[in-house]
Amino acid sequence: MSSRTGWWDFTDTVPVVATHLEHLCAKGPHGPIWWRFGRSNWQPLTDALTNARTKAEYDARDEQRRTERERARVLEDRQRRDELNAAWPWSCPSCRHRCRCRHDGRGRLPASAGRLCPRCEHARRELEGERRTEDAAPANGIMARLRARATER
Repeated sequence: MSSRTGWWDFTDTVPVVATHLEHLCAKGPHGPIWWRFGRSNWQPLTDALTNARTKAEYDARDEQRRTERERARVLEDRQRRDELNAAWPWSCPSCRHRCRCRHDGRGRLPASAGRLCPRCEHARRELEGERRTEDAAPANGIMARLRARATER
């Protein structure tokens, strides 16, 4: 009776309807006096006997829900993009360059306005790499003597 989509098929079922004698006397047999079990309102007999919850109606409601979810997702994506774009352009604290790039050289967005621009970040890494190689070099030997002479001049 139920499919994986959540739709219940009532095509081969018999609807059970009821009424009160007072309603029948007051409004007649064609008025909204019939109550179908499983529903919450009084209906005319033709509406109470028809199966209003068809597969087509379910598909239409499902499509509407899907459209609303998609619209909400698009709106959320647009808001997120606007928030990220509000942070640009940002100034590099090192060179005061107004950076309009969308990443920090490694494909990531800048975490904050205090982050270095890609050029300064690259220069910092090169300097750090040079310092490591100088620290790793032996303190004696010809290279150490040449380095000492270069720093004396």
